[in-house]
Amino acid sequence: MKIIVFGLGQYYKNRKEKLLSCAQGSIVAYTDNNKLLWGGTLDGIPIISPEDALKIECDAFVIMSSYAEEIYDQLTKMGVEKSRILYWEFFYAKMVSGTKRILQGEGSNDKGKSSILIVTTDLNYNGGSLAALYAALVIKKRGYHVALAVPECDDRLAAEVTQKGISIYVCPSLPYVFEREKEWIKKFDVIFVNVFQMIQSVLALSEMKPVLWWIHEPIEMIERMRARFWNCVPEKEFHDAAIYAVSRIPKKNFNTFYPNRIEKILHYGIPDMGQGGLTHDKNKEKVVFAIIGGVCEGKAQDIFCKAVKKLENKEKAEFWIIGQYGKGKYSEAICRMARQEKSIKMCGLMTREEIYHAFPEIDVVVCASREDSLPIVMTEGMMFGKVCITTDATGTADYIEEGENGFIVPAEDVDALAERMEWILAHRDKLAEIGKKARKTYEDHFTMEIFGENLERALLETKREWDLRKERV
Repeated sequence: MKIIVFGLGQYYKNRKEKLLSCAQGSIVAYTDNNKLLWGGTLDGIPIISPEDALKIECDAFVIMSSYAEEIYDQLTKMGVEKSRILYWEFFYAKMVSGTKRILQGEGSNDKGKSSILIVTTDLNYNGGSLAALYAALVIKKRGYHVALAVPECDDRLAAEVTQKGISIYVCPSLPYVFEREKEWIKKFDVIFVNVFQMIQSVLALSEMKPVLWWIHEPIEMIERMRARFWNCVPEKEFHDAAIYAVSRIPKKNFNTFYPNRIEKILHYGIPDMGQGGLTHDKNKEKVVFAIIGGVCEGKAQDIFCKAVKKLENKEKAEFWIIGQYGKGKYSEAICRMARQEKSIKMCGLMTREEIYHAFPEIDVVVCASREDSLPIVMTEGMMFGKVCITTDATGTADYIEEGENGFIVPAEDVDALAERMEWILAHRDKLAEIGKKARKTYEDHFTMEIFGENLERALLETKREWDLRKERV
């Protein structure tokens, strides 16, 4: 295959090693919209303008840019056939199809009621990955053989998972599923596909096996994925898959594009690490507020920092930002805001174990998200009996009774968040009772036992409906 690579920015640089590992010798030219690059060479290969690229014989244009959708539109307007325009993810998946490595779970075997494969995105310490992991743990405990299939995985989390007896198939072609992947996937009885980003897995597998698809995403993610996967036929509406949402918000988001397709909610559960709920020490020197999650616009650490700046009694508190941050503009802005407020502490990325060790020091968990389906950190906060402040743009808000078991503020409302934090600093004697009620909310809705019952019911129903459809065909 002769290819022209479109895009030489940071996106390309971050993936250059992968590109050369699977396509060296296939690249006939590079192109980019940056005129300053035209006429140069890269590793002996010419860099040309997009117009000149049309004059070169090639099988495909491979887009390597964070502006992929815009470049895709640019190429189609220039007359390039859609079939010759490949997003990097699809090109790479096709080139590495059939390769996989298996990280064997300690003491795992193929025996069980039936076998469940959980297909999800890269396995790391984000909420979506943790929800998939907890699903694997709870279904294994109920007597099923279970394994995870992921494109990539964090070594630390992989070690934790395999120690718990769950095997991991690291399959770099995911979310795309080619014939060589189907060969080993078909040995599983039911496929549990996690998150909307794995839409290609759903389309490839739902005609072959019973598929339960679990949706978590904000509407902008669904819009972006739909734009990228233009060859997914909307009219099909995934009738071969059973589709559940983790909360009211992703249900509404999905049904915006596929009306009335999702009817059922499947909440996650999390292991009880809360020791029955931790007590609040009203006499400790400072109240610790923590916002937990990767630093990004969706998690709205900027709103958190701006609210801290407004507080009159900030000397009575510490404000922790826990989560990975990079070198992007948003992360740099948050770091800059934190440096300007001595009471704000950038804690960086923590493993789940490290976060659990930090919870005894935390008094208030803040979720300032602009939209968040059902943030695990809020559920963990309730599990530990902490006071939780969430925005009205989260699924957690459905479980909060204002001032009783937590607090709700409007999304993006700096003043409202600052006012609620100020109230907490003035009423420290009330935190223990609010935390106790938060713990009860966890026990009533989010334990692993409740999750296990609901998940097993959903999997059995998915298999039963699949069998009935096949009988009618």
